[in-house]
Amino acid sequence: MSRVKIDFDKKPVPQQVAESRDKQTKITGNPNFVTPIPSLADIKAATDALENAYTDALNGDRAKKATMRITRKALKELIVKLADYVQIISDGDETKILSSGFGVRKQRTPATVPDVPIDVKVSSTEFDGALDISFKPVKGAKSYVFEICADPLAEKNFTPVEISTRSSIRVKDLAPGTKYWFRVLAVNAAGKSGWSVPQSGRTTQF
Repeated sequence: MSRVKIDFDKKPVPQQVAESRDKQTKITGNPNFVTPIPSLADIKAATDALENAYTDALNGDRAKKATMRITRKALKELIVKLADYVQIISDGDETKILSSGFGVRKQRTPATVPDVPIDVKVSSTEFDGALDISFKPVKGAKSYVFEICADPLAEKNFTPVEISTRSSIRVKDLAPGTKYWFRVLAVNAAGKSGWSVPQSGRTTQF
């Protein structure tokens, strides 16, 4: 089901006035919207009031600017109510919504399971017992699970070492001068990827 798009607040007053009049024109006589709520007469009156207030406020008078803000808010409230009416009467039909002069919200693309992380690199550091693990960020991933396995490599010996939102971490408190294997998987709302190809590195020993 499509949803009515309302971005009235983001527009300058002249554009708000123009868009309000466009909606009035497109809804007038539109068989999809026979009895608009609020009435088009009320919207026209509020639009005229805002246009006049905007013109009056161009000289910078503070009181007139305040009046313009009040009339602008009044028109916005009517436009929001009209959008609700269009949403209900159209029953989410995109063609009907567009015929009213309103736009349609861009529908979110459902999340898909993230790809397997690639280009995993394990690098030694200047610190005893520490290794840096990094890889190319996975599009759409919200977090990553890192697992470690002391050499020799064995599937059953992998254990979680960290969960992070970053595509690079530093693992500390490892045995100096020792080889370790690491693998990573990506996670989002749709699920989790498979594990990356295990990569190894050896901690520095000073």
